[in-house]
Amino acid sequence: MTDSKQPLSTGRKILFTIISILFSLGVIFLVGELVARIFYQPPAHYQKADIDSKFGWYTKSNDKQVGKQKDKGGNEYEVIYQTEKNGFREWGDINSTKKKVFFLGDSYIQSVEVSNDKLFYNLLQDSLDIEVFAFGQAGFGNWQQYLVLDKYFDIIKPDVVVLQTCDNDFIDNYHQLELESGYKVGLDRPYLKLDGTTEFYKPVPKTQRIIAKSKFLSYLAYKFNILQQKTNTAAVLAEKKIAEQKRGYKHFDQSVKISDKIIEKFRNRIPNEVQFVGFSASLFNPQLSEFQQIFKKHGIPFYAEPAQAIQQAQQQKQIVNSEDGYHWNEAGHVLIAEELVSILEK
Repeated sequence: MTDSKQPLSTGRKILFTIISILFSLGVIFLVGELVARIFYQPPAHYQKADIDSKFGWYTKSNDKQVGKQKDKGGNEYEVIYQTEKNGFREWGDINSTKKKVFFLGDSYIQSVEVSNDKLFYNLLQDSLDIEVFAFGQAGFGNWQQYLVLDKYFDIIKPDVVVLQTCDNDFIDNYHQLELESGYKVGLDRPYLKLDGTTEFYKPVPKTQRIIAKSKFLSYLAYKFNILQQKTNTAAVLAEKKIAEQKRGYKHFDQSVKISDKIIEKFRNRIPNEVQFVGFSASLFNPQLSEFQQIFKKHGIPFYAEPAQAIQQAQQQKQIVNSEDGYHWNEAGHVLIAEELVSILEK
């Protein structure tokens, strides 16, 4: 008796191989999606905010979370993160006779890495006998910060306003720059235009909007993004173009002009009798030098000393950063407070 089975044709072999590969990829994706949905959480800063029609997103009010953080050395410590009314990390007594200081910024003011009693502005509250109001939200650009100032300035009536800046503010201030950057918030937010009007825009490529629907793909994209920034391998990254081309990079040049207009808005909104100062949380150039020029143009004192103190401590092998290597741990907040004491006493 002869064997009736015929060998598979080349075409059927190829089809069978393709189906097997697709099936295997499907299984990997489903398993990865399941694991990611159980274990993967986006950066902590964005877990502590809600979508908002005016600000894009906004810090949750009266929020309390207890958890663990690690510093750059891998040491674990407990963090009690707590916000008060209006999403402020610290909301003092508006009727206080003490000098009222309004701190405003991004993730460096929000500081999810440190408990409330360890925050630099609360350390300052003890040493300078001031009434503290502090609002920060990760990813906020200077225009979103201005909107917070505009909403609460007349309620708080501060004697001092301290604006914290960061090099990525330029990316946050202009959507075309964020589209090309490795650092991305990727949420719909308001942007100030040079003509003085405001527009909402979501600076996310279509491919990333699809990726955002999957926890697994979001995790892979997040890790790939970190790798790109660390290795500086992507020539298209805005951060690389800014460092190499400076104002010759048209999107950065446009963002500097917009940022200048935003700081002018701050200057006009804050009365002259109110002390207004800025300080940088980072030392990257040309971003730092551009901020220095902008603040000087509008007659606003601006300080790089807090960030320089952090850099000096790093060079001395002191652990002053959280696990991500950027934000400050408890020791870092002590250094920032020490630098700001003399600035606020002026």
